[in-house]
Amino acid sequence: MTAAETFRLGVLGSGTGSNFVAIAEACADGRIPATVAVVLSDVENAGILDRARERGIPARYVPPGAFRTK
Repeated sequence: MTAAETFRLGVLGSGTGSNFVAIAEACADGRIPATVAVVLSDVENAGILDRARERGIPARYVPPGAFRTK
């Protein structure tokens, strides 16, 4: 794939962000033909949001509403 053919990913998470970091690093070094465009979490203080911000990736908390699972 060329740069014009890469995908833009949205990542959903609620934990520390270790899986996100692996995805972001694989995108950065070309193992995944994509860029992470946004990270969303329904946990306001989730570590994944911090990991995304450290990489300059937009990170947003989205309130879970009435359908949150435990």
